[in-house]
Amino acid sequence: MSKPEGLGTFYRDYTFHGYRRLFGENIPATDIDFLEFDNHQPIAILEQKTQNSHWREGIRTDGLIAMWHLANKADIPLYVAENNLDWTRVAICAIGGFDETVPQIVENETVTDIRGLVRFQYDMRGRKVPLGVGMRLEEQGPGVCPGILTKPNLIIELFGELSRDEKTDVLEKLQEQV
Repeated sequence: MSKPEGLGTFYRDYTFHGYRRLFGENIPATDIDFLEFDNHQPIAILEQKTQNSHWREGIRTDGLIAMWHLANKADIPLYVAENNLDWTRVAICAIGGFDETVPQIVENETVTDIRGLVRFQYDMRGRKVPLGVGMRLEEQGPGVCPGILTKPNLIIELFGELSRDEKTDVLEKLQEQV
């Protein structure tokens, strides 16, 4: 399959992820959603999880545990931003450790929406949300995430040359990763 026009980083990451799943048996690895930094210095790790990912119960948390160790070595916090599919609800949780595989949330989680998550990312740098960014967030409302799973037509645009069965297969694989 050739790279669809304009797909860029997503295509590269998704392709590499596929190779890891096919050939990466017994060489565990994870991607870090956001290494937050300021002035070239890391300030936090922010991992995104969807509500149905069961991370709170300690299911499939190996990568999160590795991130916690990395955050500790770097002396920076690890946060999980848990969202529903349309991003109208985002719970921001600071992770303080693990009891076996179950994450320990060290302070009350902050429940907000995508706008609050963006404010949180600016706040951790001691900055205010720029006026233009704030206006765009307010204009679009709480459920503004341009995530691929919330826009089925985007998948059709990106993978237009695929057959119907191939498109269904791509959708299923993407949803498995959520």
